[in-house]
Amino acid sequence: MNAAQKKFIEHVVDLSPKSVEELRPDYHPRFIGEGAFRQAFDVRIGRKSLGLVIKFPADRADRREDIYHARDEISAIDRVRTDSHLLALRRYMPEVLYFDHAYGVTVVQKHNPAHRSGRFDGFAAAFDAMLNDLIPAMRYEFDSHVENFGVTKRGDYILLDAGLLGALKAKR
Repeated sequence: MNAAQKKFIEHVVDLSPKSVEELRPDYHPRFIGEGAFRQAFDVRIGRKSLGLVIKFPADRADRREDIYHARDEISAIDRVRTDSHLLALRRYMPEVLYFDHAYGVTVVQKHNPAHRSGRFDGFAAAFDAMLNDLIPAMRYEFDSHVENFGVTKRGDYILLDAGLLGALKAKR
């Protein structure tokens, strides 16, 4: 992490923003995408990207479900990083640089988007098979669409949205 990225993380920690509008005086986030639960923004100073993405819960009246999704994502990433049974999944988990448990705001490294290809389709099928074997207690079927993955500088796939991995079935 470079100095500008560290400064942004410190700014976010101090500010604890609830919405992207709270960042605008100091930074110029550029909208890059939206899912069912969150909006993602490329963090910029002027026109230059810091190489970070900040995610806020979707702009809906009831944000509780969106915040729960963010918490599920962090829970899943933590579980994959600490559970030796899930070792095969670790390489696909993003590094979380900041997470606000109360508001569901997350900061991660920015990655290039993955593109649909034969290579990706093969990867997605293998990833789904690993998830089914390693996390059979998932409450929802994982959405392995290309939009949920990025590509690292080394050309490896990385998960951009791990929220559904953390939503587990209730134990009986």
